[in-house]
Amino acid sequence: MEKSENEHLQKAIAGDIPDLELLLEKQSPTLTVYIERHLPQELRTVLEPQDILQDTFFEAFRRIGQFKPKGGHAFYRWLVTIARNRIKYVLREKLALKRGGKNAAQGDGEQEDESTVKLLQEFAVYSKTPSQSAARHEAMAAVEQCLARLPDDCREAIRLLHLEGLGAQEAAALMNRTKHAFHMLCYRGMQALRIELRSASLYL
Repeated sequence: MEKSENEHLQKAIAGDIPDLELLLEKQSPTLTVYIERHLPQELRTVLEPQDILQDTFFEAFRRIGQFKPKGGHAFYRWLVTIARNRIKYVLREKLALKRGGKNAAQGDGEQEDESTVKLLQEFAVYSKTPSQSAARHEAMAAVEQCLARLPDDCREAIRLLHLEGLGAQEAAALMNRTKHAFHMLCYRGMQALRIELRSASLYL
């Protein structure tokens, strides 16, 4: 007997990744339409609706344990709120950069997401030109160990996107996945990587 949407949701809130993936995939078409309609013109030159969708799903993975289902379509409304906030944040950052500054008003989750990406960028540079610093070598070795503990497909998705610098479409093709499936691997991989990095005390 198939589970109802509410049963999938309760499982997802309890930490069941496949149930959450199923719910997100189901909401993906409608949420993409919402993002396409609400993405400001000034942002369309620097990102696509799929970028906001990816960030939204990434945040959903991070915060699903805090979600409280209230009323009909609560899960979709929650995702819309995340997407809307992400659009506002990116727009705010773009305006701040135009003014020559960096917007300091960031949430803890946004700071953590940026820390993970920056650490991966640093690791990518280190891999090509190893630092002579013993401390930096130790830190980068720890990052490499954290990456090694990820599921193979998630690690490969992160490697292609963040270490090799490929676009999502190209990376998905190399992995023989759809772009949506590739994004899902990235969400899962980044979530797992953050946990590993925290365990290794690598959030500075």
